[in-house]
Amino acid sequence: MSNFNDRLFYKRLKLIEAPHNILTTKVKKFDFKLYDAPQLSVEMIDIMLFHAGRGLSANQLNLDARIFVMQKSSGEYITAINPKIISKSKKTQLDTEGCLSYPNIFLEISRPKSVEVEYYDEHENKVTEFLAGIDARCFQHELDHLNGVVYTSKVSSLKLQRAKNRAKKQTKNNYTINNSNIMGVHNGTGSKNRIRKI
Repeated sequence: MSNFNDRLFYKRLKLIEAPHNILTTKVKKFDFKLYDAPQLSVEMIDIMLFHAGRGLSANQLNLDARIFVMQKSSGEYITAINPKIISKSKKTQLDTEGCLSYPNIFLEISRPKSVEVEYYDEHENKVTEFLAGIDARCFQHELDHLNGVVYTSKVSSLKLQRAKNRAKKQTKNNYTINNSNIMGVHNGTGSKNRIRKI
């Protein structure tokens, strides 16, 4: 099996951690003529899995293009290019979110429980689908990234500081919650699931 770095065609792609301006920058429309979408899709998924994540956006790789990848609860991987939300449910769900670019910072975020979305896949096929639960949450989280919006901006400064203090304590104790962490959260069905950072 080849080395992880040897498999990367876009070798400049590296996970960006906060603070970094690209994380709060709205990225440009994806140009299929400029990028090799199928290759980029494979590499983004590869990087996401390397870091044990559930989702990964272009911003997190210092890439100025509207594309993200995610793994659905079914296990299916999707690549969302120039994505948008068509409609959102009125009902919301408060749930725990983490992010690869914000190590060990977990926050309770309220989001619509379901969404109807539209995007292009890596082969330039238009996709419209309904997402609910963790899939809807992940899609919204990653789309926020592309719009330069980070989940830390969705909570009060007090709640964010408490989360940062917990993260510092874990680091001080040489304890890190990995990206397939043991933290159980509701997936919108009332049951508990293990989550990965998105």
